[in-house]
Formats: sequence, C-alpha cells, structure tokens
Amino acid sequence: MPISKLQVGLPVPHVLSLKPGDAVAIPLVNGKWAFGRVFRAATLGIFQCLSTFLVPPDKLLGTPIAFHVGFYCMPKQKPDFDWVYLGCVPFESDEEAWPPPQYSEDVASPGHFHLHYKGKISPAGDQQIRGLERHVMSSPGSIRKRVSETSTSWPNI
Repeated sequence: MPISKLQVGLPVPHVLSLKPGDAVAIPLVNGKWAFGRVFRAATLGIFQCLSTFLVPPDKLLGTPIAFHVGFYCMPKQKPDFDWVYLGCVPFESDEEAWPPPQYSEDVASPGHFHLHYKGKISPAGDQQIRGLERHVMSSPGSIRKRVSETSTSWPNI
C-alpha cells in the first residue's frame, strides 16, 4: 500500500510519510496544540511552546526544544495518531538533522548503559551519559501524555 503524500493543514496520513525537517502539530486534550519537528532516527523534537491555533513551522524555529522522543505508531494506535502536518523546514545540514545523543539502560543488566547517537548504539559508562536525555520510543498517545504533563509552564505563542 503506497504511503499518502503530506498536505499542509491536514492530518498526517501515516507515520512513515514523515521525513527530517517536517513540522507537526499535536492536539492536546485541553484544546491547545503542541508542536514538533522530525529528526533522523524516527525522533521528534518537541518545541517548548503551546498555541490555541496552528502556526507556520518557520514561527517555531528559534523556540527551544523541550525534549526529544522516538516515535512509532502500531495499527492499534492509529486512532491516537492525529498529528497535523505544518510543512517542512529543512535542516541546514545532514549533521543538524540528527537528534542529540541519548542513553538507555540495559533492562537485562541494570547499571549497564548504551549511547544512542547518529543511528548507532554503543556501550557507555556513567560519565558518557551524564546530562543526556533517556532514549524513549513512544506511541502518539504516550507523546501527548508526556507533553501534557510537562508543558504546564510553557509559553503560549
């Protein structure tokens, strides 16, 4: 089945149609919108701002990224995948399209960490992961919940 093309102002038809630089709006339960920009490695950078209306993606540039989160959407989560496509703001370089380094802890060996960077996963020590975000892959519903829980003091634009 071919993946539908993206159209500004309309729902994103499929998670696989998103490419680095694409900007999306995520509806929140309080009637506001959160915004994200797609990075490489299926990662979404969530802008630290909210709005009561959709905004053009170029208005988001310069707004700090609150956090980065990996994203996926399984068929049963499709009802939660209600992101709206805002347009594409290409990254200035391929290097800039990568999310910052993140870490994960080995569930089978607590205390053993992995560094996630530029599409590669490598073993890491405590010093290497200090100050990094935890690498998390989340469904659309989980991303919406995390934004709702962390955005209480974010500015409205």
